[in-house]
Amino acid sequence: MEKIKRTIETIVTFCGVTALLMSFLSIIAQMVSRDLLKVSAPWTEEIARFSFIWMIFFGAVIAQAKKEHISMDFIINLVPLKIRKVVYKVFDIASILFLIMVFIGAVNMLERTSRVPLSVVIPWLNTSFLYWPLVISMPLMIFYLIINIFSKNTIKPEGRFE
Repeated sequence: MEKIKRTIETIVTFCGVTALLMSFLSIIAQMVSRDLLKVSAPWTEEIARFSFIWMIFFGAVIAQAKKEHISMDFIINLVPLKIRKVVYKVFDIASILFLIMVFIGAVNMLERTSRVPLSVVIPWLNTSFLYWPLVISMPLMIFYLIINIFSKNTIKPEGRFE
């Protein structure tokens, strides 16, 4: 299982870095075309925006895999350690339910927007492209949450799971 986790994490990290690089390069291309060439290249803004969306969701999967999502756990840290483990597992289950709802909504929107053009600038790209990151990242985040629920976690001194 650990090998599968690491493999998925490596692939998602590569995809996230690729999206970051695409966003960066398209912004550089936009600056060069506007400032040096005095010609606006509207596709660069579209590519930057779309790759930024993909990068965010790949980053969310990585944060889930490393258990580094931002959480407000100051109230949870007030309860005893034994209860805290149960509370964290309940939160993970609630997160899974939420991610399932997001996934279902994304699949629904994917089907509804598959024929709607996203941009005049990039006519072959349809609106469903914006929902694919959700369809891909939600199951991966659920995968890491399930692993977290069934793993034998230990709690660090500051109250967070290892």
